[in-house]
Amino acid sequence: MFGQKEYRLNSPDGKLEVTLYIGDRITYELTEEGHTLVAPSPLSVHLDNGTVWGNGSHLKRVSHRQANEVIPSPFYKRSEVKDVYNEMTLSFREHFNLIFRMYNEGMAYRFAATGNRPFKVTTKKPPSTSTRTTNRLFLM
Repeated sequence: MFGQKEYRLNSPDGKLEVTLYIGDRITYELTEEGHTLVAPSPLSVHLDNGTVWGNGSHLKRVSHRQANEVIPSPFYKRSEVKDVYNEMTLSFREHFNLIFRMYNEGMAYRFAATGNRPFKVTTKKPPSTSTRTTNRLFLM
């Protein structure tokens, strides 16, 4: 996508990849071994004060981390669950973060406020274009 910065994050096994395009708007694309699962789709959140996270937002920094943890699960069929993922956090000047996690089984993302002013979300624009049936997208 011309005129936009591009950021990539892979699943731990390398089969899934999300590409984020940051420009006038935030757009992402999800692929599995080079095959498109979700075609380029915009992401945004509309707040009750008229602010739109994801349109005209200014990126401050990007950070990465990996997790390979075991979570005790006393009420699940297994006594513990593995939590393995790669994470990318994009921090914006407009007082929000966009956090993506890539698991071997799918992708998750969420918007997180970093300011201390109260607000209400009026609309969250989820992905709109999928090129094949997938159950690999999760909202955190």
